[in-house]
Amino acid sequence: MKIEKYPIKKYYDSVKISYIVVHVDLGTEAGTKNHLKNVASASYHDYVPKRGGVVIEFVPTKYGAWHAGKVHKPTGKGTTLSMFGNPNRNSYGICLEAAPVDKNGNKTYNWNIVRDGEMPSESQIQRAADRIKQHGFENLPVIAHVDITSYKPKVVRKIVKRIEELLKEKPQSECLANHTVKELVGMLLKKLKMI
Repeated sequence: MKIEKYPIKKYYDSVKISYIVVHVDLGTEAGTKNHLKNVASASYHDYVPKRGGVVIEFVPTKYGAWHAGKVHKPTGKGTTLSMFGNPNRNSYGICLEAAPVDKNGNKTYNWNIVRDGEMPSESQIQRAADRIKQHGFENLPVIAHVDITSYKPKVVRKIVKRIEELLKEKPQSECLANHTVKELVGMLLKKLKMI
C-alpha cells in the first residue's frame, strides 16, 4: 500500500486519539482534494480512494483533524464516545471514496434525490483496516460518522462492521506460493539443519 501525502494545513495542534470515526465521501478523489483545499476547516487524517493500492494522508495523526464536524443527535456508541469531548480532537478520521446513490441504490449526482452512499470496494475497506493497523489503532473502538452526526450516510455502518472484522483477523502466516521452488528448498534445508 502506497501512502501519498497531500497536506491540508487545517488541524488542531494536539490530539488524543481514543477512537476511530469512519466516513464515506460522496464524490470523487479530485473533488475531495479540491474541497478540502478550499474550505475553511474540514479535513480527514486519511482518505481511501477508489484507485487501487493507495491511501492519501491529509493530516498526520499527531494533529487533530476537523473530520467529525459538530455532534448532532448521536446514537448508541456515538453518544458514549462524544461525551468525552470534541470528536475532532480525540478521534482518528478515515474516509472512503464512494458515489452517492438514490433511494433505490442507483448512482446519482442529483443532490435533490441522494439518500446514501454506495458500498466501497473490499479493496478500499481492506486498505482502511491496514492503515488503521499501521497507526497502531486496531484495538480502539470504531464508529460510523452517522452515529455522531445523524444526517450522514448510513452505509458507513456496514463499512465499520467489515473494518471491525478485518481488524480482528490474525495475520496469515507466510504463503508458500509466494516463493520459487529454489527458495522453498532452501527454507526446508535451513529448517532441517535446525532440528
